[in-house]
Amino acid sequence: MKPRRYQPTQLFTGLSARLLVLTVFFVMLSEVFIYAPSIGRYRLISELGAGAQGVVYLAEDERIRRRVALKVLFGGLSHSVEARLRFEREASVTGNLNAPGIARTYEFGEADGLLFIAMELVEGQTLAARIATARSSPEARSSGALSLDSTLPDEPSSSGKRAQTASSRAQESRGERWPRSAARFMMACCRALHTAHKSGLVHRDIKPGNIMVREDGSPCILDFGLARDDSEAGMTLTGSHDRFGTPSYMAPEQVMGRNREVDCRTDVWALGAALYECCTLERPFQAPTLDELYEKIKHEEPRAPRTLNPEIPKDLEAIILTAMDKDQHRRYVTAEDMADDLNRLLSHEPVLARPAGRMIKSLRWAQRNPVIATLASVVLLLSLTAAVVFYMKEKDTRHALEKEQVALRKEKAAKAERDAALADYLRLADVKRLKDAKAAAAELFPPHPDLVPRIDEWLTRYRATFEHLASHEAALLQIREAALPYSDEDRVRDHADTLTEIASLRSEQNGIEARLDGNGTAGLMDRSREIESRLAVLRDVLTTRKSWSFEDDNLAFMHETLAQLVADLKRESESDGLLPVVRRLLETSKTIEAETVDGFLEEWSRTIEGVARSPAYGGLTLSPQIGLIPLGADPR
Repeated sequence: MKPRRYQPTQLFTGLSARLLVLTVFFVMLSEVFIYAPSIGRYRLISELGAGAQGVVYLAEDERIRRRVALKVLFGGLSHSVEARLRFEREASVTGNLNAPGIARTYEFGEADGLLFIAMELVEGQTLAARIATARSSPEARSSGALSLDSTLPDEPSSSGKRAQTASSRAQESRGERWPRSAARFMMACCRALHTAHKSGLVHRDIKPGNIMVREDGSPCILDFGLARDDSEAGMTLTGSHDRFGTPSYMAPEQVMGRNREVDCRTDVWALGAALYECCTLERPFQAPTLDELYEKIKHEEPRAPRTLNPEIPKDLEAIILTAMDKDQHRRYVTAEDMADDLNRLLSHEPVLARPAGRMIKSLRWAQRNPVIATLASVVLLLSLTAAVVFYMKEKDTRHALEKEQVALRKEKAAKAERDAALADYLRLADVKRLKDAKAAAAELFPPHPDLVPRIDEWLTRYRATFEHLASHEAALLQIREAALPYSDEDRVRDHADTLTEIASLRSEQNGIEARLDGNGTAGLMDRSREIESRLAVLRDVLTTRKSWSFEDDNLAFMHETLAQLVADLKRESESDGLLPVVRRLLETSKTIEAETVDGFLEEWSRTIEGVARSPAYGGLTLSPQIGLIPLGADPR
């Protein structure tokens, strides 16, 4: 066989192609190994989103080549004890959950001073993004509902037959427009959330932004950062009146800060609010300010969904309004109960949700039980007649008693108001008295027996001002109970210097650890122990609240005034403060004559005679001087 000959142009083309392939290969290697930042063994690819406390990255676990969603706590918050505990707890509460509708947690750790949680990467869009897209879509706006095309099958009915009958399939083939896919999607959300509830977890921040729509249309619930673990009895990271959640999806008990009442029915409310928005593309409550939004959630009923989207079936509207009932006891007991009702709706079976009024319920009961209803009516009529007779007889007596009670309540309220006003006046008066005490004390120096009556008068007049310190401190604590919650931003602002010192000490500690050999160095070990001791002190400092804020301007003024008064009284009561100094001045004025004159009579006698004999003083006649001690003639 003859060897194959290549033309020069063919050789050049082949070499160029190989060089191009090698160039692309090395560029890809440089992207992976040179320019890609990492946290621990996770290589960061891109940013997925950011919030108030951290940022979420698309990352790859370089050990097993798995892509994850890496949630990283902001570096500044890693010094906050509360933020660290909440971040660790988020990883803990979700790490043991294994449900298809809840994002799994793979790992929690710390690298390069950054706390992170490696979570399952959920491909798709958030429900909030889908709703936002639908709002901008003319087709969705015309139907008034979100279309969630899903591969989720309808669940079988209780009889075990297929959910859709021939008539229902015919309805859908004619273009049934009510949001069936949204109901089916939310049913899957309820099932997933019920799994968390059975584990003792209450999410407390269910909202479209925390629900992912996978590419196959199935839901995945994210972000258990505010979840409460009911299995951890007595352990909590929030105050009894703190508000946690997203305002538009918060239940009334959350808005009112009644955290002890927050349970799985609170998450049911949020699921109902999310379903409301899916079906109408409107949030159930909207207001220009947060306070007005809270008032609507607490006191107003949401607008009926069918008024926004007439295509919504009455049963679906009943399910939504039952889930969002302001009375917790009238909502679905569990998320699974809501899912079961949605399944009945999808299966064209009667639903259990019936947000009907008492009158309608009474009429329906009377229709079902005419005999009992008639007897009950007669008994009720007789009872009303008897009640009217007794009422007419006792009307005057009750009216007088009510007037007396009203007057008594008004008197008590007026007295309480007067007492509070008097207490505030006395506190403000102590500010003026303390200022006057400082000015009057300046005239009590130097010590002299003649000043004893004036010093006694000063102590009699102003001693009570200092004795009010305890009552002022109690009033200050009572005012602080009405302060707004102490946020992480407030803590970072108040303790900026402390956080900077902590970071510096930790950096120094890392340097010391790197320099220590196997046996250790005495000087470095001593410094390391000093740093640990100082860090413990600084961590305690971080728990101290420095700034306070209030919604009421009067409370803010009274707090500022009382805080300054308490600080001044404490300072002036200390050993070198005004009150102890005046007391020592009194003792000195009483004893100064005995200590400087009576105790040195011989010295004064010699001094007086020496001055009188000396021609240098021109015959000056001295007398003993209080507060001075004769030392003798100047030898010069």
